[in-house]
Order: sequence, then structure tokens, then C-alpha cells
Amino acid sequence: MKPLPNVAICTVFALMLAACQGSSGDQDRSVTGNALDPTAYRAEIQSLENSIYQAELDDNARDAISIKLSDLAGKIALEDGALVMIYSIEMRELGAFAKVGREENFVRENWERIRVGVFEDAVWYRWRNAPLRPKSASRTRFDSDRNIHRDFDRVLRKLDDMVAHGRKDAERMGEPESLTREYFDNDYRDLVAVWNDWADDWEHKLAWLEDDLPDRPTNQESAALYFAHRDLENAIRELRAVPRGRGQWKTPFRSQWDYSFGRAEQHLANAHHQIDK
Repeated sequence: MKPLPNVAICTVFALMLAACQGSSGDQDRSVTGNALDPTAYRAEIQSLENSIYQAELDDNARDAISIKLSDLAGKIALEDGALVMIYSIEMRELGAFAKVGREENFVRENWERIRVGVFEDAVWYRWRNAPLRPKSASRTRFDSDRNIHRDFDRVLRKLDDMVAHGRKDAERMGEPESLTREYFDNDYRDLVAVWNDWADDWEHKLAWLEDDLPDRPTNQESAALYFAHRDLENAIRELRAVPRGRGQWKTPFRSQWDYSFGRAEQHLANAHHQIDK
């Protein structure tokens, strides 16, 4: 499933806003804040899910989904935490996509992803593959098997380390110093060679971690690990983009690698949030 379009812009905006709010010194707003207790939102969630899980989403259902997602987004946005703020933006975006006719599975899977990120688990949630999630399914072998959690955590922490070291390496290698043709034809070749050598080693490490990533459980086995797995895959994809240039430039500018590292860090923060729940 493709991630929601334009979410990068929303994510950057939300993180910038959260950083500004956190700078006041009166409280610390964490990107990986605690999940919300869904009990206070049960009426809104169940009303929304009655619309989302209809057999077929007609125009009336889509309008209702859009309105209900917007209303719920407004309520959770009052809670502390940058992560909640990001998900509230994604709720509104998903409502817009539902209204313009995106397919049912797209709407349902993205709602389940957002719900797992925002709220604690609840036996009364509805899922795409079952009319109601059985209470006994709230903890499965994926949740109780410490080895699987340990495997996820190991890959996650290695990716954290890669981001930290990768940023330092990028700063050390640097960006193109000039946009002139003379620089491009001469000194720039040395920079390209340095980045190419680094990119080969970078890709090798990413490929190794990708192979080491545990199999993705289904969202019925463990919704948290299901979405953590997807966030880890997305983080690896973003990190692969770090050494890529644009147009005639074969190496990235600082703004480009900052963007890729920032997107990877957000996916890793989401994965931490899921694994630590």
C-alpha cells in the first residue's frame, strides 16, 4: 500500500510547529509520545468505523467518513505530543482522500495504521479482515514472543545508529561548493568519487539490515509490529535516497540529505512508538 501523498510536507510542518511549542520551556512535547486511551473517544471511533467498514462506500458514506475524521482529528489535536499532531493531520488528509473516491482498502488500512499509532489497543476495534477483533487476539504469539520484539528492536537501533553516523559522514563529505560550470567540470569530480565510495558501503549496510528485518506479521497477529515493520521499510527507503543527487548533480546538497534523514528519523520514531507500546 502506498503511503498517504503529501504526508512529508505535513510531517515537516508538524515537527516544526511542535518544536516551536516545546521551546517555551514549560513542557516537553515528545515525538514519540504515549498512545491515547481510546475510551474517551469510543463514541467517535465507533461511529467512524460504522461508516468505514460498510460493505461498499457510497457517496454518503464517504462524506460521513470525511466529516467524522475531521472532527476526531480536531479533538485529538488538543492532546500533547508532536506525534499526535502529525496523526491528526493525516486523519484530515485521509478524510479528503475518502471523499474523492479512493478505494475502500486504502481508506481502511490507513485508518487502521493511524488508529494503532494514536490510540492504545481496544477489543472493540473493527478491522478489514474481521467484523470485530476478538478479545483473545489482542495478544498473540507476536506480542508474547520476546525474540521477535528483540529482532525488531535490534534492526531499529542499528538504523538509529546509521542515521547518526550518516549525518556526520554527509557533513564531512560536504555538498557542491559552487554552481559554476568550471567547478562542475573540475573539483566536483573529487567530491563525486568520495560520495560514490561512501554510497557503495551505505547501500551494503542497508541491504544487510533489510535482510535482517523479521517477517512482517499480519495486522491481526500484531497491529503494532505490522506497522512498525512498514515504518522500518520506509526508513530504509528514505536512507537509500541520501546519496542521490538531482539533475546534473550526482551528489546531494545539504537540504536534500537533511530531508531524507529527517523523513527516516520520523519513520524510526513511529517504529519506536509501536514497538515500545
